[in-house]
Amino acid sequence: MKIRCVICLFIFLAYAPFLASNTKMISETANQDTSSITIHKGNTLSLDSDLNLIWQDEFEGVELDRDKWDFQIGNGVNGWGNNELQFYTSRPANHRVSDGLLKIIPLYHPDHNKPFTSSKLVTKDKFNFSSPGIISVRFKVPRGQGLWPAIWMMPVNNKFGDWPKSGEIDLMEARGSNPQQVLSTLHYFQNGHKFQGGEHNETQANNFNEKFHVIDLVWNKEKISFFIDKKYLVFEASLNDELGELYPFNEDFYLIINVAIGGDFVQEPLTTEICSPTLCNASQKLIIDYVRYYQ
Repeated sequence: MKIRCVICLFIFLAYAPFLASNTKMISETANQDTSSITIHKGNTLSLDSDLNLIWQDEFEGVELDRDKWDFQIGNGVNGWGNNELQFYTSRPANHRVSDGLLKIIPLYHPDHNKPFTSSKLVTKDKFNFSSPGIISVRFKVPRGQGLWPAIWMMPVNNKFGDWPKSGEIDLMEARGSNPQQVLSTLHYFQNGHKFQGGEHNETQANNFNEKFHVIDLVWNKEKISFFIDKKYLVFEASLNDELGELYPFNEDFYLIINVAIGGDFVQEPLTTEICSPTLCNASQKLIIDYVRYYQ
C-alpha cells in the first residue's frame, strides 16, 4: 500500500500467472477451498491453533479508543508515494464508531481546497504486533470507483532500511470498482523492490461490500499465510530460504486501516460514487467489526 509505482503494478498484473507457476513462494493451494485440507505443518501455527487473545478492538462505545489508535494526517510525500489524492484527517466526518463498528468515510467536498478527505488509523506507538501470532479482522469494503481500502502493516523500526527493505504486509487491499475481489501481498527487497501475493474473488451475491468477511493473517517465523473466512487460502509465502538474515518479517510491525482515494492502484475517482457531506450510505464506507490478535 505504501509505495507502489505504475510500472511495478503493470509488471505484477501482467506477469502474476507466470510468477505463480514459477516461484516456490506461492502455495499451490492458494485461493482454493481448504475446508478438507489439513493445515497443520509441524509445530507452526495454524488457523485452529489454541492461542490467547492478546489485543483486540471490538469498537464498542461512541468514539475511537485513542489508547489503541492514532491518526496519520495529511497527504504524505507524492500522495503517500502512490499519487493518492486524499488528505487524511482526524475529523469525525471521516471516521465514526457506532453500533459496535468502526466506519472510515472517504469524502468529496467540491468546494474545499482539499476536496478529497479520508482517515488513516495506525497502532504505531500504541501497540506492536510480532510473529508468531494470528491477526483476524472482520470487514466490509466500500463501493465506488477510485476508492482504495486497505488493512496492512509496516515495520516499527526499519531494521533493514527504508521501504521496502524492512518489509510490508498487506492483509487486505481492494478496489472500490470491484468489490468482489480482495488482494493480500508481501513487499520486500531482493536486488530491488519485490512483491508477491494472491487474490480472492467472491460471487456478486457474497461480495465484500454487501457481506462481512474475515481476513486472517497466520504469521509464523518462517511462513506467512492469508485466509478469507477461515476457509480460503489466498496466499502463502516462505522467504527465509531466499533472504536468509535479511528476512524482514520477524520484526515488530504496526497495523494500519485506511481508505485512499485515487492513486496508482485504482482508477480515477468517480465523485458521484463517493460520499458527499450531504449524501452518504453504508456501502461507501470501510466498515470494521473487530480486530483481534492471538499469540
